[in-house]
Amino acid sequence: MSEESDLAATLKALEERLLDQDIRRRADQVAALLADDFVEIGASGRRFDKAAIIRDLASEGDWPEKLAITCFEARSLGDALALVLYRIDQTNTLRSSIWRKTESGWRIVFHQGTKAP
Repeated sequence: MSEESDLAATLKALEERLLDQDIRRRADQVAALLADDFVEIGASGRRFDKAAIIRDLASEGDWPEKLAITCFEARSLGDALALVLYRIDQTNTLRSSIWRKTESGWRIVFHQGTKAP
C-alpha cells in the first residue's frame, strides 16, 4: 500500500469513528479525536468549537440508518496536515475536514458540512 493510500485509509477510518453513534455519544471518545482548537462550520452556517460539538453530539438523537462515507478523497497538505473530502448520501451532504498529525495521532482541526445540490 502506498503512503497516499495509507493516509486515506487512516483518515477515512477516523471520519467513520466520528459518524459512529456510539462514539458520538461518548465525550471522551470525541474529545480524543478533536484538536483543542477545533472549529466546525455547520450546514446552518453556524460556527462551533470543540466544547459545543462534544455537548451537542452527546445529546444527539438516533439516526434511522448508519451513515456511510462515499466519494472519499484524502490530500496531503504537508508533513502533518491533510484535507479530506467526502459525501454522506443519507444526509445529502458534502463534507470536508482538515486533520493534523500530532504526537498522539491524527486530530481533526476543522470540519464543514454543506447540503449537496
